[in-house]
Amino acid sequence: MTHPTSTHPSAHGTPRRAFWIWIFLLASTVFAWAMAKTDMGGISIMALLMGLAFAKGAFVILDYMGIRGAPTLWKAITLGWLVVVCLVIVLGYLKGLPA
Repeated sequence: MTHPTSTHPSAHGTPRRAFWIWIFLLASTVFAWAMAKTDMGGISIMALLMGLAFAKGAFVILDYMGIRGAPTLWKAITLGWLVVVCLVIVLGYLKGLPA
């Protein structure tokens, strides 16, 4: 077993990489929460938040689930699923906008 601060790479990358991804996940979650609390809306805000959500999902899939080193088919399936979910959310948002 390696020490938590070790820089030894594994299937999930280095502990340093995992730490900075975790910081990004926390910061983007706080940012999205703050945007919701200020009642900011509109297509540009939705696009920004959906981009952050996609990035967060991609980091979780690729790094925390260890798919980054997996065969291309697994990456395509998991990231394709993420794209579909994000598109459904965007389409639902756009459908709910007043005409």
